[in-house]
Amino acid sequence: MSRKRLISSFLFLFSFWAFSYGQDYFRFRSDFTLKEISSVGDTTESRLIIGSCTYDSKINKLSYNLTFPLSEQWVIQDTFVYTIRDGKLVDKTTAPYITEHSIFKMLLAQSLNDFGLIKSGYQIESVKRLENEVYITYLPPEEYRDALGPLVLIKEKKLLKGVIYYEPTGNMMFRQQLDDYQIVDGLPIPGELTHIVEKDGKSIKRILSFDHVVINEAGHDKLYDIVVPDLTQ
Repeated sequence: MSRKRLISSFLFLFSFWAFSYGQDYFRFRSDFTLKEISSVGDTTESRLIIGSCTYDSKINKLSYNLTFPLSEQWVIQDTFVYTIRDGKLVDKTTAPYITEHSIFKMLLAQSLNDFGLIKSGYQIESVKRLENEVYITYLPPEEYRDALGPLVLIKEKKLLKGVIYYEPTGNMMFRQQLDDYQIVDGLPIPGELTHIVEKDGKSIKRILSFDHVVINEAGHDKLYDIVVPDLTQ
């Protein structure tokens, strides 16, 4: 898998809305495994990424330390993604709003349960119960409905279990599942996130698993504030 494909997999999976602030939690660290399964007809391809990640909301810096299939670091801050290999900066690209919209920020801000949709102008259209699950349909602000479709949040026992994204036409774009919740220092953390896209006979499934989650870790500042070397070095 190419480096750009690896980065795209992460950024696409970790993009969420998050507009809640003033949280008591500010640091997240975890080992992770990302499996990607792509299929077209009878043809199936699988990819695997293994590493660890850190996020510090006070400095708004998100870092990935990959150990497989290659060894390198991705540091994401402000609107830039920095790729570091063997202690050298090998690439710098622009990717607006990634850390502002990351799942890590939402987890720490304790806004995962409703995606911060109400604060961002979304309105609840309907609420339905199906056995143990509650389906809440949100409509985007009126001025954006030509570009954005409804979102459906699926909750079970007050925990977010799934999200379904729709186009303005009503066609489903993709869906996400959140499973295996664990409580870490009083904070509900999904142990597995699944992103599923199915369109025109093609299917892409990305399964992100967290392990050894640490919240509000003291010390080890260098893990959370990785120094980005100069491009000329």
